[in-house]
Amino acid sequence: MGKIDTPYDDLTHKIIGLAMEVHNELGPGFNEETYHRAMMIVLMRHRFLSSMNLLLRLYLEDKKWGNVNWILLLHEK
Repeated sequence: MGKIDTPYDDLTHKIIGLAMEVHNELGPGFNEETYHRAMMIVLMRHRFLSSMNLLLRLYLEDKKWGNVNWILLLHEK
């Protein structure tokens, strides 16, 4: 099966590269929160707008049916 191009390929490539940068800098062995915080610093440095640990309330036909916790929300500036 061949590669499927999407509108987000370049953005995905950039984010994965930044995540590898964080892991290479810190190395293994830290807890997840440490990597999240480091990732936020790197994302802001590279001019991505980001939010951390967002609680989204889900509604269907004006009735709340659940919540989703997003760890990171990114926007390319």
